[in-house]
Amino acid sequence: MYGYINRNGAVVIEPKFVEADEFSEGLAAVRVKGPRDSSRRVGNETLVTITGPFGFIDKSGRMVIAPVFSQVSKFSHGLAAINRGNETPDLWNDWAYIDRSGNFIWHPDKMKRRDDRV
Repeated sequence: MYGYINRNGAVVIEPKFVEADEFSEGLAAVRVKGPRDSSRRVGNETLVTITGPFGFIDKSGRMVIAPVFSQVSKFSHGLAAINRGNETPDLWNDWAYIDRSGNFIWHPDKMKRRDDRV
């Protein structure tokens, strides 16, 4: 599990995330444990399956954007790209942008799929 420390090495956000990205514009993408997460040993290796969703926390560790996304980017210029798709997201229709409050700013609802090009 991952958390955050300050420059002195003191824990400031307890390790409770499956994945934790660096902060960008005051928010960090984190992945929480999913109901189908698992790990198993195969020979000398451990195979890990991570299915939990991503959300965003503030610097106090408070979840400010609910963990409901399958893929996310860091915030840049007030926006983050997110994907609400399943394990095999549609690369054209499942991506959108959200603002720092979690509001949808742009969603390509009308965008054609790659195989629909003329």
